[in-house]
Amino acid sequence: MNMMTRDMTAGAVGGLAGGVVLTGAMIAADRFGIEKPLPLTVERWAAYHAGADRKSLKQDPTVEEEALAYGGHLVASVALGAAFGAMQGRMGVSTVTSGLLFGLGVHAVNLGVLGPALTITKQPWNQTPGMHARRLAMHAVFGVVAALVAREVTRRL
Repeated sequence: MNMMTRDMTAGAVGGLAGGVVLTGAMIAADRFGIEKPLPLTVERWAAYHAGADRKSLKQDPTVEEEALAYGGHLVASVALGAAFGAMQGRMGVSTVTSGLLFGLGVHAVNLGVLGPALTITKQPWNQTPGMHARRLAMHAVFGVVAALVAREVTRRL
């Protein structure tokens, strides 16, 4: 296995681990009534634009919808982790720092640019400070977990 393949594989595994932590936190926040999970919002947005019935989109999500939404979130985490793995060893900073920068970068791109541009989320400055802080912290944890797991997987490959 060449070094790039190893690093991307390790990054993908790290992204999955970080994604599991982040997705679990989102599910917990939903169950405690703190915040509706973003993957469900994205899934509903996609369904709406694909022509789904508006009435059905106002009902509670089905188990299948939740599985699709959270599965998609994990797939995105793996893909982003692989890209991170390709860059991690070339950054010249510690594992935790690179993971923190990765998580904050994912947050900035997804929730600061893509989400508002696609009208999935509000612009960060139009969200409550608590919601913004929660999402920022969760993505920071995602990045650090991804980096730490990727480092360990790299050592073993």
